[in-house]
Amino acid sequence: MVEYSVAREVERDKYYTVAKANDLVREAKYNLSLGQQRVLNFLISKIPPDATSFDDIGSKQRVGWVSFQVQEFARVYNMDYDSGTTYAHVKDWLLSLKQKAWWVQIDGEDVVMSWLDQVKMEPKSGKCSITFFQPIEPYLVALTKTGNYTSYNLLYTTNFRSSYSGRFYEMFKSYEFRSKIKSSQEKNVRTVVMDLEELKSSFDEKDPRTGKVTKTLSGLTYKDFKRILERSLIEINKYTDINVAYEPIKKGKKVIQLKFTIQSVMGLDLLNRIQENKKAEMGFVEKNEIPGQINIFTPTSIKVEKM
Repeated sequence: MVEYSVAREVERDKYYTVAKANDLVREAKYNLSLGQQRVLNFLISKIPPDATSFDDIGSKQRVGWVSFQVQEFARVYNMDYDSGTTYAHVKDWLLSLKQKAWWVQIDGEDVVMSWLDQVKMEPKSGKCSITFFQPIEPYLVALTKTGNYTSYNLLYTTNFRSSYSGRFYEMFKSYEFRSKIKSSQEKNVRTVVMDLEELKSSFDEKDPRTGKVTKTLSGLTYKDFKRILERSLIEINKYTDINVAYEPIKKGKKVIQLKFTIQSVMGLDLLNRIQENKKAEMGFVEKNEIPGQINIFTPTSIKVEKM
């Protein structure tokens, strides 16, 4: 039975909503560490849902600036604040995010894209302030005008330990309400077929000066990629508001596509998962090895990875 205290926590955490344009979720190719993803999504969750431009962010004195306290960040991700290590980590993650850059084509032009523009930190107060890179504005604000975006509660991702789980979750979440299975007896079930090589390349990271791939999953065998995918699915199916299963599609003996089945988790089942998140935050998650064959829809323990 779900305790009332969990309901209060849900009320508090509902304000941490992450929203991104589906083009950014599905098409952008980048590879972020777990820590970088946490800081970035935390910053995005600070964007007011009714903002129509970056000028609608911040105060009159600091238009366009997003601010947060490291102590608040530490609370959300259940990190140690008093030792000072979280401040150091956040400082490092913000610097590395500012240095990230990649090329995209917009209206026939090659445009350098990045996440952050200005970054400031106050050591005494633990306050962090940033401005987003201006060209990324259409992918983060005024999203309700097109309806082509993905949003989710940050709460569902705070216990991820694999650096790939967040990206996979966003991709699957973006298809949650599309391509409904007509013949399915299950409610809130969707399917999507993804090309294996295109899915791998979603995690490619290129040097914007040379075009050389510096981080990639494209070179992995299907067996190795499957191991990464299944590790992420364990976390997604244990902590988030969706269940995801998959089956390979072969051409001859070679796997060329993956068919994903995405099911929304609702009602009491969702509240129970939120309770699992809270237990995990308090250190009650077992850290077992992932078995070779798993039942994707069965909650399973996870092996914790380093950030």
